[in-house]
Amino acid sequence: MKDKADAVKCLYRQRDKFILIGLTGRTGAGCTTVAKILSTDNINELDLKDSKTCDFKHSDERKYSIVYRFMAEDERWKKFTVIEASSIIFSFILQGTYKNLFNYIDKISNEVEIKEKEELKKNIVEVLSEEKVENIKEIENEVIDKQLADWIKNLNNNPKYVESLKKENLEQLNKMIKYFTENIVTAKNKFKNKLDTITVQEKSKNSKSQNTNVYNLYSYFMQSVGNNIRSSGEYYNNSEVIGKEITLVERINDIVKMINRLEELQNKDKERTRICIDALRNSFEIQYFRDRYRAFYTFAINTEDEYRQNRLGLNRKELIGLDKIEYPDNNDIFYHQNISACLENSDVYLYNPNVENHKYYELTEQIVKYISLILQPGLITPTHVERCMQLAFNAKYNSGCLSRQVGAVVTGEDFSIRSVGWNDVPKGQVSCNLRCVEDYCKNKDEETFSEYELEDEYFSEIMNEINQSLKEKDIQEKKAGKCFSYCFKDIYTGWTGEKNQVHTRALHAEENAFLQIAKYGGAKIQGGKLFTTASPCELCSKKAYQLGIKEIYYIDPYPGISRKHILSFGKSENPKMIFFQGAIGNAYISLYAPRMPYKDEISLVTGIKTKNIAKNIKEKYDKSFK
Repeated sequence: MKDKADAVKCLYRQRDKFILIGLTGRTGAGCTTVAKILSTDNINELDLKDSKTCDFKHSDERKYSIVYRFMAEDERWKKFTVIEASSIIFSFILQGTYKNLFNYIDKISNEVEIKEKEELKKNIVEVLSEEKVENIKEIENEVIDKQLADWIKNLNNNPKYVESLKKENLEQLNKMIKYFTENIVTAKNKFKNKLDTITVQEKSKNSKSQNTNVYNLYSYFMQSVGNNIRSSGEYYNNSEVIGKEITLVERINDIVKMINRLEELQNKDKERTRICIDALRNSFEIQYFRDRYRAFYTFAINTEDEYRQNRLGLNRKELIGLDKIEYPDNNDIFYHQNISACLENSDVYLYNPNVENHKYYELTEQIVKYISLILQPGLITPTHVERCMQLAFNAKYNSGCLSRQVGAVVTGEDFSIRSVGWNDVPKGQVSCNLRCVEDYCKNKDEETFSEYELEDEYFSEIMNEINQSLKEKDIQEKKAGKCFSYCFKDIYTGWTGEKNQVHTRALHAEENAFLQIAKYGGAKIQGGKLFTTASPCELCSKKAYQLGIKEIYYIDPYPGISRKHILSFGKSENPKMIFFQGAIGNAYISLYAPRMPYKDEISLVTGIKTKNIAKNIKEKYDKSFK
């Protein structure tokens, strides 16, 4: 029996051996709070309610009981080592000279109004050097942290440096890990304290403009630094240098490898590495870790804007300015923070409600649940909400939209599926991803292109101009046989200057799901629920309201006014907007698909075969009656 129990344990050994979690979410949503929970030493120190053994109100309480008992045994909970991404960004400043830092502050001051700039420089120097400085020019050529600069040099010169470290290097390895996970955090926080209380206003390029953005200086400074590192590899340089997009994430990965190497050296064949990255805010960095680590999961944290504003201590203008930085233009997707794309590409979604007395019961329960599923896939089954959102997630990949794929599901009050939809053109028309500029100019096929596209002379001229550009040799080489699909809305609005959603060819996912119900005979959805992998715009919100939808589950808050203008009217009949909590995508399969039927597994582990026991008792009774 022991051999079989050990064999079953081996099935899950690899999952216990290494877990890497990347956190993401808008600033103030609660990534740091989740990191603190994950870094708790003992499960008994977590904000967890006692599990029930009877009087369950619903299945979620039963599932929590199973998760709680599982995690409380066999030392399954292990604290995570936290890598703070903002501190790793800060390390790029510390490895350079004070002069580089002064020059960058001067550069920032050309973008935003910084009062008493020279005094700010002096204060920063005294914080970083931990010395009183009278004349900052005397130290401007000094490297801020020489030890860090030497470590980075070793890492850059030898890509296998971490892997080459042996047991005799344990002291050095411990020192580096402590520096990157503790010491540098302290230094960054001191730096933060000097900037965090300063509000700055963007310098207007138009002297007559009254609408200039307002920022918190620390947030603006650090986000600009992070963007520059991704762009050029240097925090003070915003030039675009191809190949430097992964500079920041590579350094984070070096620290991941350090922590894992230490665990390997200290606990050979029994290592249990737990690492949390707080936080990733560029979707390509998420993809970087996903491509390298099978045991990597992205946890997205969401909460309402009013809670974020209170936690950050920002006014409304500062919060709007912050969100503008975190939601960049498409031209900046490689280098800038892009929270929307991070949320779209996450594995697990956590909701961080407002709490009193710093007791995070709901948030902690969610975290422990998904750690248990990482360790033991299929321990419990998905929630109704997860099941429905997973259907919406799968549906979105049917979309032929060139900008963003969105899926939606409409259910009844009891989560029974009524319809599925995705953003795409009406049935019978050709999706945008299947239409090509070259084919338009060559064939002008009536089955593929609209009457307007075929007959409007201005549209035809624009298409011919695009096609001429595509014939250039260097563009042909870059395109490498890919279809040059085009967005009709981009061309039309570019020509007319109008900005209106009615010019899109596609139905929105939510709209499409609503129409499917009417198209195929109808079904009651009043009092039902809407699931969307994005969040409903003003147009779809009006439809949801009219149809009597009572709950809308969503992932990424819509930037418009749909929630406050359309979905909040009076005191009754308003649909309830609910942030999605759960696992979707590949994580849904990874976390909920059992490694073997649970009946077989528990029988192998315990050696107890219930059927045999029942059979033996029956035989015992049969003998006694003879």
